[in-house]
Amino acid sequence: PNPNAPVITAGGATSICIGDAVTLFSDAADSYLWNTGATTASISVTAAGTYSVTNYNSFNCGTTSAGITIAVNDPLADFTGTPTLVFIPNAVTSFSANTTGFAPYNYLWEFGDGGTSVSATPTHTYNLVAFNTVSLTVTDNTGCSKMLVKPNYIQVEQLFPSTGMTTGTSLNISGVSFQDPEIGVITLADGNCGISVDSGKVFTPLPTGNTEPLTGVCALPGKWVAIGKNGTIIHSINNGANWNPIVSGTTEDFNAIHCATPTSGHIVGKNGAIHKFTGSAVTTETSGTTEHLNGIYEFANGNAYAVGDNQTLLSYNGAAWTPQTSPINFNIKDVRFSDALNGYVVGANGNILQTTNGGSSWAPSLTGVDVDFNSIDVAGTDTAWATGSGGIVYKTVDNGSNWVRYSVGYTDDQSQLRVTKGGKGHIVGQNGNGRYFNDSFPTRRSSDQIGRASCRE
Repeated sequence: PNPNAPVITAGGATSICIGDAVTLFSDAADSYLWNTGATTASISVTAAGTYSVTNYNSFNCGTTSAGITIAVNDPLADFTGTPTLVFIPNAVTSFSANTTGFAPYNYLWEFGDGGTSVSATPTHTYNLVAFNTVSLTVTDNTGCSKMLVKPNYIQVEQLFPSTGMTTGTSLNISGVSFQDPEIGVITLADGNCGISVDSGKVFTPLPTGNTEPLTGVCALPGKWVAIGKNGTIIHSINNGANWNPIVSGTTEDFNAIHCATPTSGHIVGKNGAIHKFTGSAVTTETSGTTEHLNGIYEFANGNAYAVGDNQTLLSYNGAAWTPQTSPINFNIKDVRFSDALNGYVVGANGNILQTTNGGSSWAPSLTGVDVDFNSIDVAGTDTAWATGSGGIVYKTVDNGSNWVRYSVGYTDDQSQLRVTKGGKGHIVGQNGNGRYFNDSFPTRRSSDQIGRASCRE
């Protein structure tokens, strides 16, 4: 025979607060099977739903109970802050909560910088550059409480003093180079360029006749050279009015160019590709590595320095390339020297290395920040700027002892930062975004445009 239908008894209220539990008990039986799959005489439940149990006798005949419904009171579904990227000194975020319990509610906001509020819709002003973890605890009229925590929710930055460039494109911009403080060029993902004659405030389209994506450029008076994918090299002798190809003899993608003079420079690319530029032709050099090379710098005497993936550092004495040692294993993206001895390399995982002996050895200058650096430029031995992912710029004015963090005002990745004589600088990157800035520093010898695209002024 079947046993009598069991009755479920709750060991407490059938409406519980989120995070709490209630125990459900069945009548006595030889065995049990709850609709949760449990086979015990009682179960502890925390989730809302309808629960039932089937009781079995010694003949393995079973009867199922009526369901018992458990309600869970969750007083807080979510909260939001607008905006989540703010800039001091006006770093103000407005917060609101999506409550789902029983009014009225009590609120406790913690904004991550020591500030709190008990308002339903507070605003908060941040004063320090930081990623702030925000939490909200809501208690409703039944006494149920819930806390939500959003780690690193509000990003507080200080704006990099700069102005938006009118680039005339929404394409990714890979490189920028100015032949003088007024006339410059940017390279685009569609194989064309843009030209500015007003220090970078406005760029107008500059067709090249090339369809391969361009990855870099160097602009010197009377000689502009652009590089790209599939071994592309094009040059112009009339400020980009006409472009002609240079046969590279390779299909490797080029990543960076540096021109020390109109007839001397280097080009580097994937799988260890290095080519010497001589004005209207290139010759292949042996790098001794198959790592992708990402940045190049050539000194006035013809010596050079190349950097690449997996901590690749290569020095050139005018005849051969020799590997150097990095104290940190990371993908290195760019290299820049202010003179024969002092320089920096930058790359992934927030790493900036510094040398004071021409690249024979390197030491960390900045490590572990949340930026994958793509580019660095210098002004003498004291001042340098580095930029990369998330629209972040780091600047030092004390020879790398301290770095100050800035944001360009948006979170697109930046591909290159270059500074010309007179303190005029340019930052370019994704989605056609670019910034120009003026910075005061003593007149310096230009240290050459390098990295993903560059040239000496």
